[in-house]
Amino acid sequence: MKVQQVISDNLESNVFVVTEKGEALIIDAGARLEEVEKAVMKNRVVGILLTHGHYDHCFYVLEYAKKFNCPVITEVHGIKTMGDPKLNYSESISIKADSHFVKISRDEDINLGHFVIHAFMTPGHSPCGVSYLIGNDLFAGDTVFYRGIGRTDLAGSDEKKMLESLKKIMGIKFKTLHSGHSLDSTWEEQQRNLGAYIRFLSRKN
Repeated sequence: MKVQQVISDNLESNVFVVTEKGEALIIDAGARLEEVEKAVMKNRVVGILLTHGHYDHCFYVLEYAKKFNCPVITEVHGIKTMGDPKLNYSESISIKADSHFVKISRDEDINLGHFVIHAFMTPGHSPCGVSYLIGNDLFAGDTVFYRGIGRTDLAGSDEKKMLESLKKIMGIKFKTLHSGHSLDSTWEEQQRNLGAYIRFLSRKN
């Protein structure tokens, strides 16, 4: 399995393209379509996975969906977040879900093409936060970063839910964590990072 990172012009958010056996998954949709197509190459896109509904992670999602004609997986609250310029933090853009969107609301396994995706609800930074485990790779959006965690002072953020989500991620066995911004990190690095923030938030909550 190959994972490619595409850095967007929207707050330098990451889009990831996962390819294997002639099929591709796209995680988040903040980068221009033509940049993502370069990473997809001749692979057939079988799904788009959104980690949350902030504009820098879903700006081009309708363009992707139309081009690749595949399901778009989002947590149910993501529909409202994407559609409200104040909630998605664009201040001017409303992204309306269409028939491509598939809403999820609990931890579950999703089969797209030959990929088996383990979806984990990880709210805290946003109410629609989802992390996706594909093989040994965890795509955590803005819930967890290389050396930090997502902000909890935004609309829909919740420190208590963030604490629960960090504990959940702490218990997931992965090799590499791919964040919504900046660098990848290893399981060992995240044990230290998550441990520090769990202790910090536990004192507050």
